[in-house]
Amino acid sequence: MPTGYTVPATTARAGNKNVATGHINKATTADIGISRKERARAKKLAILPQEKYDAIKSGQLALHKVDKPHIAEAGGEYEWYTPPEILDAVRKVMGAIDCDPASSDTANKTVKAETYYTEKDDGREKKWNGRVYMNPPFSQPEVADFCGLIGKKYKSKEITEACVLVNNATETAWAQDLMKTASAVCFPERRIRFLDPHGNQRTGALQGQMIVYVGEKSDEFTKHFKKFGIIWKENMYE
Repeated sequence: MPTGYTVPATTARAGNKNVATGHINKATTADIGISRKERARAKKLAILPQEKYDAIKSGQLALHKVDKPHIAEAGGEYEWYTPPEILDAVRKVMGAIDCDPASSDTANKTVKAETYYTEKDDGREKKWNGRVYMNPPFSQPEVADFCGLIGKKYKSKEITEACVLVNNATETAWAQDLMKTASAVCFPERRIRFLDPHGNQRTGALQGQMIVYVGEKSDEFTKHFKKFGIIWKENMYE
């Protein structure tokens, strides 16, 4: 090669050695003809349970109809209901559930709150009372709004205690605020198996959950929730 000769950048193909620098150019999916849309589809397929992957492969199920991640939208096709073992533990801690501000008619058949508000009611605008259980919509801004109200209503004594089932998104502002109010938090050792409107277990929750307790019964909460996973309690490290 003549002295002083350089290889133009445009001639150094991805995956080949750049003779000018000696570096290997890493190939990208775009270099091999895979579009952004195809990459997104591949990622979605990669996290599916085997039975849903097989159904899509056989043509029995369309990919766009696969269950969404856990976004509990009241009144919608993708409602994710709390399993009975969690509700049983909630009642053992609080005695009963006086209010569920983010519910539906179907959900309250198992929650059995004395007062509950549906999506149409918009519980964010209603008065809450007593012992609250909530499995709020996990979409924004709903999750931040509902969780933000827990601390405000507890400090104002509008509610006496609460159990909140949410994604363990501890890096978010709403989760940090909620945990500042918490007396105890349970981090389940496995993802919650939510129920569909017919009482069947759902698959496809893409993130773990946490159950946050606000109130004066942190010892009772620990007693009844430690079977689900590790417990963090206020001031436990002091």
